Amino acid sequence: MSAMPSRPATPPTLIALGREAAEVVASTQEMTTFRGAALFNPARDSIFLSLPSYDAAKDAICAIPLVANRYGTKDAAGDRLTLQFVYQLFPRTSRLGVSEDVRRLWRRFLAELKVPDWVYRGVANLRNLALDANVSVPLHLGEDVTIRGRSPDELRSLGFSDATLDALIEDWSQVGGTSPYVICVEHSRPKSADNLIRGDATGFVAARRAISGLRLAGPGDIIMGPMWFIRPAKFNVGSGYGALRGGSTLPSAATSEYLLTKTALREARSLQADVQYLDNHGYANAVGNLDVALQSFLLTYERIPGGADFQLVDTITAAEAVLSEGINTFKLAFRMAGLLGRSDAERVHIFQDIMRFYKIRNSIVHGDRLKDAQLQTLTRVGDGREYMRRLLVAFVRLAVSSSPTRYTKQFFREDLDTELQDQRARRRMLQNLGLMRR
Repeated sequence: MSAMPSRPATPPTLIALGREAAEVVASTQEMTTFRGAALFNPARDSIFLSLPSYDAAKDAICAIPLVANRYGTKDAAGDRLTLQFVYQLFPRTSRLGVSEDVRRLWRRFLAELKVPDWVYRGVANLRNLALDANVSVPLHLGEDVTIRGRSPDELRSLGFSDATLDALIEDWSQVGGTSPYVICVEHSRPKSADNLIRGDATGFVAARRAISGLRLAGPGDIIMGPMWFIRPAKFNVGSGYGALRGGSTLPSAATSEYLLTKTALREARSLQADVQYLDNHGYANAVGNLDVALQSFLLTYERIPGGADFQLVDTITAAEAVLSEGINTFKLAFRMAGLLGRSDAERVHIFQDIMRFYKIRNSIVHGDRLKDAQLQTLTRVGDGREYMRRLLVAFVRLAVSSSPTRYTKQFFREDLDTELQDQRARRRMLQNLGLMRR
C-alpha cells in the first residue's frame, strides 16, 4: 500500500519573509496596531514588496500546482497571496513566534487550497415574526435559506465575524418590530481567478423569494432587515467581509405579527419554489401582469416611507395589474368579489370594500384630503391586502401549473365576467383555482 503524499513543508523563503516583515513593522512601532489587506494601500504594500525574500516567497507560493487553478497565475494572484501571508501576521506584540505563525498560516493556506468551492453566507434580522408552538428552529426553506434563532455562538460557527454580529444586534435594537429570529442564506461557487476576491450577494435573491413565499402563505407583516454577507475561509485571500445588501433599515409602519405555523411553512416552501420558477422561466403565461402585481404586493410591506395610504395604493395597483386591463372601478370590484367571495354575503362585503378602497386610492394619488369616513376605512387596509394575497396565491399556482386548463390569459380577458354570472361554473372555477374547497 503506497504512503499518502505528505503535506508540502513551509517554504523557508516564506518564513524568512515573515521575519523580515516583523522586523520592518517593529521598527515603525506599529506592531500592535498594524493590519491591512493586500493591494488596498500601495504605500503600505511597498514596505513588503521590497523585502529581500519577497520574490522568492511569491515563487514558492505559486509553485503549488492548485494555486493557478483556484486563484490564478503568479502574475494575476501572486502578489495578493504573498501580501496576505504578511498581513495576517499582524497585529502582534513582538517578533517572537513569527516562524511558527507562518507555518500555521501555511497549513491553513494548503487546507483552503484543497477546497474547490467558495461558500458565501448571509444573515439578516427578521421583524414581526412569531413561531407556533409546534414549529422550532432551524427551519429550512428552499434555495439553502434557513430561519434560525439569533444565537451568537451558532452564527459564529457559520463563520460570521464579531463585527457582523455587532451590526446585527445594533440593527435589532434600533428598529421596531423585532423578533428573536434571523434569516440565513448559503450558496457556493467554484473557485477561480475571476472570484478570488469578488463578493457574491446573490443569496439575497433567494432570501427575498423566501420572504415572498412567507408573505403569500399567510397574513402578517414579516420584514427582512439589511443582510450582511461573508465568505468564510481557513485562509483569508483578501476578500471583503461584512458586505451589506438590501433589506429594510428603517422602522416600518407595518405592525401585525406573522405567526408561522406548520401549515404556513409548507405553503411558503411551495410558493417560494413557484416564484423561483416564474423568475427563471418568465411570466408570459400568467394572468394579467402578474410580475407587476407581485412586486406591488411586496411593496405594501416595504415601501419607505410606509403607511396605510401607500399600502392601499400598492394593493390597488396589484389588483389592477392582474384583473383590470382598462376596466372601471365597478368591474374591478365585481371581479374581485366574484373570485374571492365564497358566499353571497362575503361577495357583497368584498365588493363594497373594493369600491371604498378604490375611491380612497384615487383621492390619495390625486392629492385630495381624505374625509373622516375614508380615514376610518383606511385603518382596514390590511383586509384589502389579504384579499390580494389570496388572489395572488391562486394566480401564481395557475401560472406554474402544467395541467391543461381553460383558465388562460384569454379567458380572464374575455370570458371571466360571463363565468361569474353562472353559479355552477363560478363554483367550479373557484375550486379549480384553489379559492374554494371542493
